[in-house]
Amino acid sequence: KKPKQKGEPQIMSLDTYKLDQINVQPKYMREAVRCTIHTILFNRLLGTAIPKDVNIKELNFSYAKVDDDNIHNQVENKINQITNSINKKKTVSKKNKNHIN
Repeated sequence: KKPKQKGEPQIMSLDTYKLDQINVQPKYMREAVRCTIHTILFNRLLGTAIPKDVNIKELNFSYAKVDDDNIHNQVENKINQITNSINKKKTVSKKNKNHIN
């Protein structure tokens, strides 16, 4: 390898992880997505993030999230996109099943 020259951009090595499927009751879907996204963000920002513990009493579960209003708002917007997409797929699936019968 040749040494990096001054001013050359550094290329970061990105690891890719595939998460296993998460099965939850529909009423907990938003919270499961929220937990997943916040956990990923918190771990990526480790060292620069201020943690905030979140407890989900109904599931006897807790996780750490980044205590930042801007990040919170972005996560909530992404949750809305994801849950809307899932709900649309469920609606299409139900319609297709009704047509087959």
